[in-house]
Amino acid sequence: MGAWGTGLFEDDIALDCFEELCDSKINNYILRALEIVDNGEYLDYDECQSVIVSGCVVDVLLNDASYNGIDKSRITVKKQDMDDVLKLKESVIKALGEILSDRSEIKELWEENEEEYLNWRKNIEDLINRLSS
Repeated sequence: MGAWGTGLFEDDIALDCFEELCDSKINNYILRALEIVDNGEYLDYDECQSVIVSGCVVDVLLNDASYNGIDKSRITVKKQDMDDVLKLKESVIKALGEILSDRSEIKELWEENEEEYLNWRKNIEDLINRLSS
C-alpha cells in the first residue's frame, strides 16, 4: 500500500485518482466511482480511493474545502457540470459510508494499524459530515 499518512491525499493511489479526475469531466469520473460502489461487490483499494477523491472534490466545489497534497485550482467545472455534481452529492455521501463498511479493502487495511485507524476513519467521517450539512 502506497500510504504514508491518514490524510485523504497522503496516498499514491489517491493522488493518481486526482490526476485522472482532473483529466476527465468531473461528473463522469464521479459517476464511474459511484457505479463501482452500487454493484454491491467487495470494494478494492483503488475503487475506494476513487470514491474518497470524488467526495473530496465535491467538498472542494460545494464547501471551498482545501486538502494538503492537491492544487484545488485544477478543479474547475462549468455551470451545467456543477448542477450535475450537486445532484450526485447524496450518492457520494452514501458511497463514502460504504468505504467505512466491511466490504471495503481500504478499511480493512487501515484497521490493521491500530494507532492510525481512528484518525483515518475520522477524516472520512468529517468529509461525510461536511457534505451532509
